[in-house]
Amino acid sequence: MPPGKDEIRGVQNIRRNYENIFATSVLNLTPEEEEITLDRHFAVYKGRTKGQIVIKSDSSTRTINDKFVMILKKENGAWRISTLIWN
Repeated sequence: MPPGKDEIRGVQNIRRNYENIFATSVLNLTPEEEEITLDRHFAVYKGRTKGQIVIKSDSSTRTINDKFVMILKKENGAWRISTLIWN
């Protein structure tokens, strides 16, 4: 659920979104953990992402100081992102 955009669902749509981001931008971002709540099957990860994004087409920069909440679900012994919301 990116800010200012429609919700992105499905592996192919999520992949396409991130391929576009990586093709058009250089990311220098660092996540900062604020809180993690964990049980056997679910986890909630709350934090911030800080840093800069450089747009390849014109070398302009954007400072990032976003908040996020990530919900993870354990599937076949591996943690997978179920929902990611940021602003």
